[in-house]
Amino acid sequence: MALDEDDEQTVFATDRGAVVISCDREFSQRRRRNAIGRHVYLKCPKPEAPAILARHLDAVVAHLSSAENVTVTVSRNNVSADYGWT
Repeated sequence: MALDEDDEQTVFATDRGAVVISCDREFSQRRRRNAIGRHVYLKCPKPEAPAILARHLDAVVAHLSSAENVTVTVSRNNVSADYGWT
């Protein structure tokens, strides 16, 4: 995905109060550096993503609810969040 498309998706989601969920590492790295909107990075194989997100959903929602600009990283055994600009 091109940088412009990433930014367009971010703006589109943010304007609608939505969350962007992605398995794209580069996209999520850019969002951590330029934290605008709410993003969830699923750091796992795509086939496992729905089950892993479901397992950690309460923690993900807690992070997303606590800030307007946040990137939440979800892996098999961990949930972490980056707030603001790095």
